[in-house]
Amino acid sequence: NELMLFGSFEGLTAKLEALPGQLEDLVMKEILPRLETYFEKTGVVESLRLLACSPLGLLEPELRSLLSTGGQPISDAVYLPMLDGLRPLLTPCLPGGSELLLSIGHPHVVKILRKHLVSKSAQHTHGCLAAFYRKEIDPACNWTFRREYARSFELLPFH
Repeated sequence: NELMLFGSFEGLTAKLEALPGQLEDLVMKEILPRLETYFEKTGVVESLRLLACSPLGLLEPELRSLLSTGGQPISDAVYLPMLDGLRPLLTPCLPGGSELLLSIGHPHVVKILRKHLVSKSAQHTHGCLAAFYRKEIDPACNWTFRREYARSFELLPFH
């Protein structure tokens, strides 16, 4: 994917030779900086943190909701191009429903992201995910759980 974005056939050999030989360096020195440059930095980093901490991935509406700030949803103008930029790192699928499930596509990339992006903020990131899933199943916070959010029941104990 990095080579597809390069776009100059004449300089392709030089670009190939300049790419890091290790996956960790490729992700942290090439892919992430490019994504941060093209898209809103905090949205990219926070999206990758949330996806790296979620054992089963996130439904597209879940990620969108988690990226909202102060009750304001993230705008389409920011969210959709950012999501499109993240696609090379993701394995999207439709698991029996109509909502897109997003997850990091390779376990080594998950490990790299956890090491570099999550390690210092793991408690905060897991706390955000736990609060999100708790609110989904008990919006009034009165211990009267709604059964229609089985996914939230499944994921809440992990966080």
